[in-house]
Amino acid sequence: MICMIFNSQAQTLPAIETPVAENGQINASETLLLNSSIGLSAFQASFVLRWMNASSELEMALISPSGLIINQSAEPSIIYKSEEKMETYIVSDPEPGNWSARITAMSAPTEGEKYTFLMIKILGERSMPDNETEQAVDLNSSDETASSK
Repeated sequence: MICMIFNSQAQTLPAIETPVAENGQINASETLLLNSSIGLSAFQASFVLRWMNASSELEMALISPSGLIINQSAEPSIIYKSEEKMETYIVSDPEPGNWSARITAMSAPTEGEKYTFLMIKILGERSMPDNETEQAVDLNSSDETASSK
C-alpha cells in the first residue's frame, strides 16, 4: 500500500513566462481569433483583454485545444472577471496545446477599437498544499525511510 505524506522542507516558487501580448484594432460586429500555445509546464494561464473606450463593448471567449468553449458562464474552476474596459479568465491546470481567444466587438466606434490581449503562463510544480513537497511511503515495507517522488 502506498500512502502520500507531505514534507515542508522544499519550497519552489513558480515562474512567470514572458507574457504573450498582441495589440490591435477591432471594428464593430467584427470577431477575431488570437492563438496562443500552452505547454505541459504551465499550471495556470491568464487571458486578459483590455481596450481604450468605456463606450465600447468587447467580449472574449476561450477555445481550449480540445474545442471546449469557455465564456462568462464558465465552470467554477475557471475564474472570470469583468471590469470596465477589461475581461480576464484565469485557468488552473490548463490543457496543453493551442488555445484561441475569440474577441467580438459588440459595439465600437466607427474608427474601430484598440485593444491589448495578454496571455500569461505560470510555470512550475502543480499546486500542493502550503507549498509542501509530496513523498511516497510504502506502508508494507519494514524500511521506514521515505523515498522522494
